[in-house]
Amino acid sequence: MSAGFLATCRHCGEQFAVTLVDPSAPCSRCNAAEPLDPAQRDAVHRALDKALVLSSRAQQRAQRVDATTREFAIAMAVLAGSSGLFFAAMSAANIVSEVPPTLTLKTLIKLKQSATGDTAEMAVVTAWWQIFAFALWASSALSATFVSLWALRRPPSTLRALPPLEVGERPRCRLCGGGLSKTSVICACSNCGAVNTVDKRVTEPQTSTLEEQLPWIEQATAPSAPVSGRWQYVIVAVFTALPALSLLALVRTLTATHRTHPELYPLIPGSFALAAAASLLWLSRFGARAPTLRDARVGSAVRVSGQRYTVRGRIDSESREVLRRPLIVLDPVGDEGPSIVVDLSVEPRATIVGAWRMVEGGAPFTTGDRDAQVFMVLVERGKQRSLVSVVSDETRLFDEAPAIATEPRWTLKPIDLVADDVVLIG
Repeated sequence: MSAGFLATCRHCGEQFAVTLVDPSAPCSRCNAAEPLDPAQRDAVHRALDKALVLSSRAQQRAQRVDATTREFAIAMAVLAGSSGLFFAAMSAANIVSEVPPTLTLKTLIKLKQSATGDTAEMAVVTAWWQIFAFALWASSALSATFVSLWALRRPPSTLRALPPLEVGERPRCRLCGGGLSKTSVICACSNCGAVNTVDKRVTEPQTSTLEEQLPWIEQATAPSAPVSGRWQYVIVAVFTALPALSLLALVRTLTATHRTHPELYPLIPGSFALAAAASLLWLSRFGARAPTLRDARVGSAVRVSGQRYTVRGRIDSESREVLRRPLIVLDPVGDEGPSIVVDLSVEPRATIVGAWRMVEGGAPFTTGDRDAQVFMVLVERGKQRSLVSVVSDETRLFDEAPAIATEPRWTLKPIDLVADDVVLIG
């Protein structure tokens, strides 16, 4: 017994190991088929369905974290960065026109000067504050960006792997009981896709029964996919508006701007040092995470509605107006049913799911299809197949340059699927 949970065989009365993904496996003691009674088998099947939902939610959350992080970084670079550069350029033009050419930047930074009114001295004081304000804005924006990225990518809580049933064996998945690889501290189960944390304590001998596991699965909660609130967009808005607000304050010559304060300039390198530390903090969170369907490669294993599939390839198009992302083609393990095509994308505010059954043959190519055809390619292991797609309620895929009356190679028939039904398991 190397993996699974201990259950009692209804035939011989001895304990044997059973995993949630294979409750009908023969008893390891008496080799009898169907060692669990029907009620237990039904309970195990329900528990497996729940375990797959738990794994799917974790994968959706990981994908949403990536999407939210990417969106926030782009927004800070485009909006806040553009605002800072625009108003900094305006300030630079004003500084060049108002500050005497004999006054270098280094001298200006260290300059101690007071002034009032609309004088040349006051223009120098205002220029000093403009340089200080934008230098402080730049360092603060970098710090806020990296701290926010660090917060967005905070490691999610993972399941703690169960100890092996016997000393020296592999630790077990906390959800399904399958054996885990010891190659890393955090690893995904190849049976249900759950991410487990493996530590030294799992080497201690310990057993776990099926009767203990089934209630635990039933009570486990599947977290929803949302990652965060609107705080990151508030940060973008604040740092986008700050350059304009700083210039407005300087134009109105607040009392604080009537004097330069060179003693404040050590704040600038200190603030940039804080930004560098924040970037290291952010990089420290680039660790193992839950796999997502986007990570799937040819040959990867996927469970769809509990059934096991392998990734055959991807259908792609050169035009992103036709396909925003490649479609994943899945073949059933053991030829149990047709192949399916899946489109799954988890974005910060939406989850897009599409699925089609891939059936051979279909309605032949007609003259009217010439205006609706779209060129695509099926990328499989080591080869590519050019396809012509005719999009309708049931999309038809023809070989390249189809003749009139030619039958399609495949017809894609829509099927119902939700994001929780899809789990990448290896």
